[in-house]
Amino acid sequence: MGGGDIYLQFFRGDEEIAELFTDIGVKRHAARVLVLLLRDIDLTSREMERVCDLRHPEVSIALSDLIDRKWVKKVSQKAENKGRPVLIYHLQIEDTVPFYPC
Repeated sequence: MGGGDIYLQFFRGDEEIAELFTDIGVKRHAARVLVLLLRDIDLTSREMERVCDLRHPEVSIALSDLIDRKWVKKVSQKAENKGRPVLIYHLQIEDTVPFYPC
């Protein structure tokens, strides 16, 4: 992912959508992460930290909440070198389960 990639920026409209999620009970940081993942791109937690302007613990807690709701799924991706695998997160969409934010 390139640093200048338009998908890796958080815009005013994104903030407004995040506020709608908070209005229906999603925590603020989780709402920001969710709005970013709604773009249908896979991201690492580090990328989410940078784009959403959140610290590592805040992204971790947000992702745990979204994973518990079964809205986000984490996938292990092999690292380019022989280091630890990189965790990638993406929106979990299932045809059989409607997307309700409560």
